[in-house]
Amino acid sequence: MKKSCVIARKDFKTYFISPIGYLFLSSFLLIIGFMFYQRLIYFVRQSLIGSQMGQPLNITLNDAVIKPLYGTINLLFLFLVPMITMRLIAEEKKQRTIELLLTYPITSTQLITGKFLSAMFLIALTLACTLTYPLILYIGGNPDMGQIFTMYIGLVLLSACYVSVGVFWSSLTENQIIAAVLTFVSLLFLWIIDWAAQNVGQFMSSVLYYLSIMRHFESFGEGTISLKDTVYYISFCTFALYLSYLGIEARNWKN
Repeated sequence: MKKSCVIARKDFKTYFISPIGYLFLSSFLLIIGFMFYQRLIYFVRQSLIGSQMGQPLNITLNDAVIKPLYGTINLLFLFLVPMITMRLIAEEKKQRTIELLLTYPITSTQLITGKFLSAMFLIALTLACTLTYPLILYIGGNPDMGQIFTMYIGLVLLSACYVSVGVFWSSLTENQIIAAVLTFVSLLFLWIIDWAAQNVGQFMSSVLYYLSIMRHFESFGEGTISLKDTVYYISFCTFALYLSYLGIEARNWKN
């Protein structure tokens, strides 16, 4: 694990040597900041209208601000995660440094784990920057902090799945653009796969609902930590990283 952390730390630094890390953070925070402002203004206006009419507000702070905000985070990660994962292994292949890496006393598993952790460190930093929004709501209102907590857990697990898919495709090609496109298409497919559930039989419908990556986020969004959904995300991530391992090993066999 120590060697994986060394690789992760080195790769994490490279995000901020190149423009990728700054572009990722700035574009993400700009959109989320705008979204937070708009949803907060909407909630305040609805509160004022309700108070003027003498009617109780029929929407909570979490429903008006938190759930749409974190739903937007999920959507943004769908587009932005391929940007930070495309270079993880593909760049090493293009520069022919992966052979050098694998001559060191590290295994393919340690290499893949380190690459995965480097992207997750950037994701964690990005999510940490959003903690100011629940803090603002807590100071000025009464949000459900338990629901916010479970949403963050769900976001971390979902992001890990996004990153693991990105690592997988990056392990199969040395072209970063191809890796990014294939990652995005794969994740988008997993987002919309349950759309076909209404047009198939009951068994296939259950399978499609289970494979849908967003269906498993719903429980976290409602303030519940579901063991079934947690196991799904961990299993998904582990399987994708295992496929990445096979991709690296297949390259070693060829060489």
